[in-house]
Amino acid sequence: MPGYIPIDRDDLLARIAREWDGLNALVSSVPLDRLSKKPTASEWAIKGCLSHMATWLRVTLARIEQAPDAHG
Repeated sequence: MPGYIPIDRDDLLARIAREWDGLNALVSSVPLDRLSKKPTASEWAIKGCLSHMATWLRVTLARIEQAPDAHG
């Protein structure tokens, strides 16, 4: 996403959805038993990181949906 500037709310939401779909595809390739393991030198297991990201996404999407539309 570096350098990406959304043209409007719908563009931003579409980009978030595409990126999230990519992450979901990657995560679905990870064996379930590995999701509970902590990577080396990490305090969080993979599933904890994913949970944190999902919460961040829900909060962010709610804020985007509540924000006034720039086009009136």
